[in-house]
Amino acid sequence: MSRLLRLFAGAATAVLVFVSTLVLGSTAATAATPAGWALWDHNSGGDVDHSFSWGQVPSGCQALVGDWNGDRRDTAGVVCPVNGEWSWFMQNQHSGDATDYWFNWGSSGCIPMVGDWDGNNSDTPGIACQVNGEYRWSQWNHNSGGGADTVFNWGGTAGCWPIAGDWNGNGADTPGLVCPRNGEWQWYQWNHNSGGGVDSQFKWGGTSCAPKWGDWDNNNTDTPAVVCTLPSGEYEWSQWYHNSGGGVSNRFRWGGAPNVLLVGDWNADGMDTVGVTDLNAAPPPPPSGSGYACPVAGPVSFEDTWHASRDGGDRLHKGTDMFASRGTPVVAVLNATVITVQNTDTGTAGRYVKIRADDGNNYLYLHNDRNIVTVGQRVARGQVLGYVGNTGNAATTPPHLHFEAHHMGTTQFNPYPYVNVWCPGHS
Repeated sequence: MSRLLRLFAGAATAVLVFVSTLVLGSTAATAATPAGWALWDHNSGGDVDHSFSWGQVPSGCQALVGDWNGDRRDTAGVVCPVNGEWSWFMQNQHSGDATDYWFNWGSSGCIPMVGDWDGNNSDTPGIACQVNGEYRWSQWNHNSGGGADTVFNWGGTAGCWPIAGDWNGNGADTPGLVCPRNGEWQWYQWNHNSGGGVDSQFKWGGTSCAPKWGDWDNNNTDTPAVVCTLPSGEYEWSQWYHNSGGGVSNRFRWGGAPNVLLVGDWNADGMDTVGVTDLNAAPPPPPSGSGYACPVAGPVSFEDTWHASRDGGDRLHKGTDMFASRGTPVVAVLNATVITVQNTDTGTAGRYVKIRADDGNNYLYLHNDRNIVTVGQRVARGQVLGYVGNTGNAATTPPHLHFEAHHMGTTQFNPYPYVNVWCPGHS
């Protein structure tokens, strides 16, 4: 099955610099705040199964995922242009750990690709170069520097984007093209790593959405999908289980703009599922309108205490403490789905609620006196979720809501500039 990041021209480009200092040719990468990665093991709406921080944003790099070591699990990678070559970085786990592989391979004037070219269950580099109106494919069967194992011409470059997947279920990734044609995506697939014709071609999916591909139903064959950005900023995924024109086999909402879309088999169960990497750790400016509700529905006071010292300097404060009388309602800031409810006064959070709002972000309401919603419930903007209290590690403090915000469920960001706008008249 395909082991690559499904990126399309025009989608946001993933860019990363590693937190550990790496020397890329003559260019040193500088330590910086890492970006967030969020991966989901199901083709449905839901929470995040794997989340970690790895990398930051320099110019010109692209995110990749693949099964680099043959353990049947796709993990993170990045490729950066350095001195006319692509520098490849790969890790074999879902964590912020160090890089497992690092090497230079392929001309940075060509499009970097990833695939299991020889059917040995490991993904390795490839490039597709535009030469005289055709794509010249170069594939390398090792995760190291070296030559090219296979070189051939296939597919025209006019308005088309090169892709790679296991189109016939034989275990090897081979070339494809996806091209915009009269408002639809035209798909071309070839089942050989050599020059030749086209084994299958069909139209599927509208060009207003980004084309993706993966083994959605665990049948060892990669098939199309499109991902549309809804007005709310959410991503809507539509998947098709056949390499032909037709309808939609599965549709759901997960993730949201401006994150870069990922597809891979994150848990080695044989099925490709969805993910995002959040490379824009700073969220958009706080909205100036009244589209969001203040999370506390009553008199409230708060100040900016983001990253203030806590527990004698052992940790940093990552939220906004919003002080109000015990029993003041806490409400959904936007239409949302409830994804976590803890009704017992345990741990540091005490009683709390987590929602995934229709803007794609997760919002957490901690230290509640009690909650009145259930997991999976849809809630409207301003609907009561619970009531202000001082449960958890707030037992010795005045009643307050500890409010957190997580960009698309991954990178946590300072909510103060937001609630400062959403709560006019606060003290």
